[in-house]
Amino acid sequence: MSRRSGTCLRWCLVVFAVVSALCVCGPALYWKFKKGLSLGGTSPACSPCICDCPPPLSLLKIAPGLANLSVTG
Repeated sequence: MSRRSGTCLRWCLVVFAVVSALCVCGPALYWKFKKGLSLGGTSPACSPCICDCPPPLSLLKIAPGLANLSVTG
């Protein structure tokens, strides 16, 4: 009886390992294959990006106290 339970436990661990690997790698593989397969024959091209973002802020504007990190004795 213990031999059958050992075999069952081994198969349960194998199934758990396969399911865990698919949960980790599955989404990345799905998007890679979905991006690689074009069913219509034409590749949809992205339009050029139009960004009107403000320029990045400097550290002095965000937190003036952090600009001088020297420690006086």
